[in-house]
Amino acid sequence: MKKFKGHNLSSALMAFMMLIPGSVMASHICWVDKVISTSNGITLKFRPDVYLIGGVKYRNKQKVVHIIIDQGLAHITGENGQQDAGAEVVLNAGDMMGLHQGVEDSCDVEAVEQGGRAGVLLHALSTMPPYGPSRSSEFVSAELNEGPRP
Repeated sequence: MKKFKGHNLSSALMAFMMLIPGSVMASHICWVDKVISTSNGITLKFRPDVYLIGGVKYRNKQKVVHIIIDQGLAHITGENGQQDAGAEVVLNAGDMMGLHQGVEDSCDVEAVEQGGRAGVLLHALSTMPPYGPSRSSEFVSAELNEGPRP
């Protein structure tokens, strides 16, 4: 009887955890709110309700640049160690980024072109014990940046 009750409690807890904002498998995969095509590349906007840690590997640079996303804003530590708070995350084809939210949720982001459209390929992984890993992948096409209107 106790085992049965424990199983129900685990199931209820798991269902509740899936509803908490910030889960990698939420409606916006990998916590990405918008993907925008600009003259500088592909700009990523993140949900304001998450705290993420990760790194960006630009295809034309040797070092990985460390990044923290807090309340939708990027805090990037450049190759020289200087921090740029409130920076935009801009990727170009071949650039890669890895993000983590705690130990259970992670996402790999790759700037790509698919079918003639610029965007990002997102690979989400959630490993919530005692359940096995849950994976999801999605290509998100970049919206065109129309710029300010007159």
